[in-house]
Amino acid sequence: MTRATRMQRLQFAVEMAAVRVATVLTAPLSDAALISLAGRIGRLIGRYVPAARKRVEANLKLVRPDLTAAERAEIAAEAGASMCMWGAEYMRLASLAADPSLRHVEGGEHVRAAREAGRPILFVTAHFGGWEFVRLAARDLGVETGILYRAFNNPDFDAHAQTLIKAAGEPVMHKGRQGSRALLRLIGKGGAAMILVDQRQTGAPLAPFLGRSAETSTAVAELAKRSGAALIPACAVRVQPGAEYHVRFEAPVEVGDPLAAMAEVNARIGAWVEGRPGQWFWMHRRWRLSAGVTAPEDA
Repeated sequence: MTRATRMQRLQFAVEMAAVRVATVLTAPLSDAALISLAGRIGRLIGRYVPAARKRVEANLKLVRPDLTAAERAEIAAEAGASMCMWGAEYMRLASLAADPSLRHVEGGEHVRAAREAGRPILFVTAHFGGWEFVRLAARDLGVETGILYRAFNNPDFDAHAQTLIKAAGEPVMHKGRQGSRALLRLIGKGGAAMILVDQRQTGAPLAPFLGRSAETSTAVAELAKRSGAALIPACAVRVQPGAEYHVRFEAPVEVGDPLAAMAEVNARIGAWVEGRPGQWFWMHRRWRLSAGVTAPEDA
């Protein structure tokens, strides 16, 4: 990260102060009560904050033009709730991690088969539902799972976030050169890592996602092909936030051509989103294309 300006440093300090105040004020609440409160606040943000609502509705118009205005507004509200519940889940991740009864697991046989075969594992998921419960469920199955994520712009908040993220598994790795090297070492030793692959990668090849072409990184599929790792899509649906999460490990994606493999991953994630559209983070610019690139459907 480049050196922060004075204004940025002030912004970072204010953000961290807000985090500390929120942590103190919500300490008396149970995990479930805090996550429920966050969801109610998030619904208001998703429905009434223009910057959030307009981005969600623009994406929905692009891939679901059949929806009514009321249906788009409801998904925007649910997406706002999901975003805020994600923050609350991280605040309480250590205590949520300690209670395996919260996690109902389907498809554990895919994880066990990879382990029995001595294969490293790359769990691919999305900003969908309570995604950290994927790593917690993997740990319940005896598989410690690291994560590769994009560092937050605020370095103080990022350092704080790392202490929370570690509750679901280690190592915690930043996207970038050092993180990529750490991931290679982990997979080379037969370890497991989770990577969120639903964001746009500028300049990456196009693969379909929810019916439209989207720039999609093939790096994780290429790593799976080179290392022999099992490429396992996995999601965690919030059934009762703070009390019940349904974690599903799907059959591994076969990796021949990396782009074809990622098209299959996109299809799996797309099916999750279609089933529970309000649990995906629709605020990403997922279908924005680089200058000079035209989607086949727009040609």
